[in-house]
Parts: sequence; structure tokens; C-alpha cells
Amino acid sequence: MSKSTASFLNLLLTFFLTVCLGDPTPAVAAPPGGNSPNASPQAGMPPPGDIPAIWLRQTNVFLGNYTVTISNDGICLKSIDRLGFTLVSHAPDWVVNVYRTDDKVFHSQPFKAFSQSGLSSDIITKRFDRVIDGLPTRSRLGKLDCTRVVGYEQILEFLPLGKRAPQIETIIFSAVKTPTNGGIPLYYGRHSKGKDWMTGLKEDAHKDIIKTFEAKEVRVSPKTFALPSGYKRVKSIQEALCSQENRAGADDFKEMFDIGKDKRGATK
Repeated sequence: MSKSTASFLNLLLTFFLTVCLGDPTPAVAAPPGGNSPNASPQAGMPPPGDIPAIWLRQTNVFLGNYTVTISNDGICLKSIDRLGFTLVSHAPDWVVNVYRTDDKVFHSQPFKAFSQSGLSSDIITKRFDRVIDGLPTRSRLGKLDCTRVVGYEQILEFLPLGKRAPQIETIIFSAVKTPTNGGIPLYYGRHSKGKDWMTGLKEDAHKDIIKTFEAKEVRVSPKTFALPSGYKRVKSIQEALCSQENRAGADDFKEMFDIGKDKRGATK
């Protein structure tokens, strides 16, 4: 990668985080099961209903704070930071819809297309290996039985998929781009040594990539996993990720937002 390309990509990521999150600094997080200083414990709670599900409150270095609601055949990932988007998908077609309630807009992608592109280009956010090698041991988060894997300079804790549809794991991996080992990631941290691929700065420290603050069993409404009616379709996921207000005045960075766009805008 050339020096000029690295500088451009660094500018791109810094701009995107500043415009959409308000602060390029990763969200501060507590250990798994702890309390986040950046989000209300009740933020992102789904509407109650009869469908058994798992509800997680998490943080990721790119997405910030968000919640994930997972049933056997549906998923809802809801940003509770300034990104403010919601991702939903469910059986049988598993079309991935990303929408936002402030602008009343959405973008849809077929499952296969989303599994390849995710929420952002790999140029902007690093995609880690899907599986890490290591001896699995049992662990717990609240009342949930989890698996912990310690690999070379990295640690993963995940919730086994169980009877949940395999499409759920694929959607999560494509969205957060951290290892899953075939399950639902709860914690992922790794030791980074050498030069940062984007900034070129030297680093030698442990980094928490994803953390879970809270996990519990809930019962939710079917509309948790559905796209609301009456929303206007936009041409790209990027337009649904970042609000019109935050994107206003960003004409100089139009080409940046074009990176990774789905030119087809197809739905299944």
C-alpha cells in the first residue's frame, strides 16, 4: 500500500467516524457483563412479545454501542450511538434490511450480497479471520453458557449457535467482522504489534475489538425483525448508516461514501 493511499484511507476512516459517531475514539467499555458508561441499560430494548430470543448489549470499535436481538430465525442489530441505524433480517428469505427512523429510509440487500460486503468495505474496516485456533473451554455470561477460546495473542468468547439458523452467524460476522467460531461473538481481543495497517503508527498493546455489557433471555414481538412500512429506499447501505443531517455539507467526501456501495441496489 502506498503512503498516499494509506493517508487517504486514514482520512476516510477518521472522517466517517467523526461525522457519523461524533468522535473517532472507540467507545469505552467494561469487561464482559460490566456496565457501559456510554449507553443506557434500557437503550435498544425490543418490543415485548412471544418469541424467545437472546438480547445482547455490546460495543465494537467501529460501530460503537449497539444491541443485538437474536431468535432462532431472526436478527435485529440496533445502533444506540450516533450512527442510529437498525439492521433486521429473518427467515425464510434472509434479505438484510438496514433502516433508520430519523430519515425514514432503508436499503435492502440479498443475503449473499450482504455476506460479501457487510456494512462497510473491507478497505474501511478490517475483516478478521472467521475462526481462531485454540483449546475451547466453558465460560458463562449471566445465565448463558458460552465458549472461550484462547489463541495466539487473541481471545474469543462466543455463544454457541445451537438451534439458531446459520444465517444469523453469517450476518453477524459480515456486520462486525470479528471471529465467531461458528457462534455469536461476545468478546474478542487481540494483541497488536508492529505498524497499524492504516495509520502507519507503531503499536504494541492489547486491543478489545468487541465487548458485551449485558446478555439476557427475552421474549419479543415479530416486528422486532421486520422492516417498518412507509420507508423510502436509498441507493446504498452507506446512506442508511449515516443520517442525512450528518452527511449534509460532506460533498467533498462524496467519493469516500461511494466506496463499497452496492451499485445494483438489488433486493431479493
